[in-house]
Amino acid sequence: MAKPVIVLVPGAWHVPAHFDHVRRELEAAGYTCIGVDLPGNTAQPRVDGRLVGIDDDVAAVRQAVVDQLDSGSGSGSGSNVVVVTHSYGSIPGTAALAGLGAEARELEGKSTSVTNVVIIAGFLLPAGTTMLAVMGGQLPPQYLHEGDTTLPFNGPGAIQVLYNDLDPLEAQKAIWQLKPQSYGINTSPVPDQAAASKGVPVSYLLCSDDRAVPWVAQTVTVAGFRAAGRDVYAEVAPSGHSPFLKVPGETARFVRKVAGEDLVTGFEVFRASGSEGED
Repeated sequence: MAKPVIVLVPGAWHVPAHFDHVRRELEAAGYTCIGVDLPGNTAQPRVDGRLVGIDDDVAAVRQAVVDQLDSGSGSGSGSNVVVVTHSYGSIPGTAALAGLGAEARELEGKSTSVTNVVIIAGFLLPAGTTMLAVMGGQLPPQYLHEGDTTLPFNGPGAIQVLYNDLDPLEAQKAIWQLKPQSYGINTSPVPDQAAASKGVPVSYLLCSDDRAVPWVAQTVTVAGFRAAGRDVYAEVAPSGHSPFLKVPGETARFVRKVAGEDLVTGFEVFRASGSEGED
């Protein structure tokens, strides 16, 4: 069976290059990887007089996924897709999947579908709310608000929150690649993630030493998808917010396992009860 294409959706401020370590591992294992440059990660956030918002990111992810489902990377035949999302990227990454699961695609006479969505330290937020409202109406102190854009401090703030467990040189390389994020992402309504991704299996990679997304927020997200009737497979990475930089080999194996390979990831299985490592 042909391997699915891996569509990589970065989080706030991040770019596809942040996935490069994992991407190399996946490509060495025979996968084609496509990175999505989110429109919301930009120093020029105004388009036609408005701020770029979540819907723009949703559209970019959906276009990248549909391109692979319907035409493939130059093959012309289309490919199944696994969508891998990180942090904020889990919002547009799940909201972009309406009608792209196997059952919905079969009803349209399509032979390809999104076979899984991977969420790394991501969110399931109430539809219609805003990220700013979730953050209590103001940006966290590690954000620097510059006009229409926001970004983490390019220094201790970014290292302490995003890359707290990385080698200093590796952390600095990651910081150099960060982009600002449109303030409109924080003020635009959150789409209905659970409804849009209905029919697509969910796999969640929790990060045990995450300083950006607290452990409780990660477990609540897993519980939220399960409460919405989803069968969520989850594992725990001994990592801060960026396991694709801290433990890229194991992260790649998690994606490969989700994509259908029978292998051991090196991570522990997460249980709803909070007990990990059980078989």
